Amino acid sequence: MKLPVRHGLLGQEEPRVVPRVGGRIAIPRREKEQLRRLIRKGERKAERMAEQISPRLGKAARKTFHLRDRMEDTVQRLEDTATNAKEAVRPVAWLRSCFQSEQIPPRAAHIKVLRAGYSHHGIYFGDGKVIHSYKGEVRIDPVEKFSKGNKVLTLPNRESPAHYSEQEIVDRALRRQGENRYNLIFNNCEHFARWCRCGD
Repeated sequence: MKLPVRHGLLGQEEPRVVPRVGGRIAIPRREKEQLRRLIRKGERKAERMAEQISPRLGKAARKTFHLRDRMEDTVQRLEDTATNAKEAVRPVAWLRSCFQSEQIPPRAAHIKVLRAGYSHHGIYFGDGKVIHSYKGEVRIDPVEKFSKGNKVLTLPNRESPAHYSEQEIVDRALRRQGENRYNLIFNNCEHFARWCRCGD
């Protein structure tokens, strides 16, 4: 909706588009604070006028405005909480989108990603991280670096049985962190992932 705001309250001279949120006009926070200051200035004047008419009326006016301020503060806190909740959920939704099943695998799961002509394997470390043997080194990397834009697959237990608990698998992987003994035939990324879960 276009509103011509010439010589308006906030001094804007150009027409601008005011977005609507849920049927309400969305006012930027800075402008909202300016508007509140102007409203409070008017309220103080109203309080003084009410006090001149009657001390009881002045007291009632102050109490009314005080309650209104408390309600505004509560609404603002709720809005901030909702915004923070959305920000917290967004990374989880993004992380799910990295996996083919749209589900975040359990910690210590054997995961792999298909690349041109081969597959790359690792152990899901939790918190969006993977421990894997990459470029000859056992290291921890974010899922996005591990996947390089491809969907990540979680191997079921029948394909990669676990002989240890989740914590033991992660501990075994961490013991080899920094290791640089990669061998395409005998000690590659898949060998590392399977050793962590069921190796001797």
